[in-house]
Amino acid sequence: MRKNAKSNENRFVFFRSDVLIRNFRAFRVEKMISKGGKIMKLSRTVAYALQATLQLAQSDSGCPVPCSRLAAEGKMPERFLLQILRNLVAHGILESTRGVEGGYTLERTPEEISLLELIEAIDGPMTSTLPLNEGLPADSKSKLELAMMEVTTLARRELEAIRLSHLLPQPMLTGTLALGIDTDGVSMIEPVLAGT
Repeated sequence: MRKNAKSNENRFVFFRSDVLIRNFRAFRVEKMISKGGKIMKLSRTVAYALQATLQLAQSDSGCPVPCSRLAAEGKMPERFLLQILRNLVAHGILESTRGVEGGYTLERTPEEISLLELIEAIDGPMTSTLPLNEGLPADSKSKLELAMMEVTTLARRELEAIRLSHLLPQPMLTGTLALGIDTDGVSMIEPVLAGT
């Protein structure tokens, strides 16, 4: 395969049966982490919210899952998780059912819930604010504010594109081949076995 002349981004393309999976930035992020670079961090509250919604998305039963079960299986503090789940209900991400058979379910399908929605339901709207002192020249301050708005817009767009369904583990198909190709033209073919 030829390298895309328009882009220098490292891209990996995996073919598994008739499924095409693209992971555009994995190599760059991995490279940045290995060099000690910083990446965007999620708050503990958002991490718990994400973990709980992923647990609900993977729930086979279709029945409401109690907070106590989510907390126990996810090793999260139950009282704190309860506050998080209530917040997700208020933002239309989860549905709550009362009673003995009560608990929580996803309000919508995992394909319809974005990572941005989850983050903003917990941490509030993602905005660009600069706590700058009065010593910065007005021209420099306005240029910096514009740059920060552009970064925030890009981050919001990228997080909106990530759906809960993208974060779920994919079941491996038995007896298929995986072909990995990176931008340097190196390819590998290896069998994919169920459960590996």
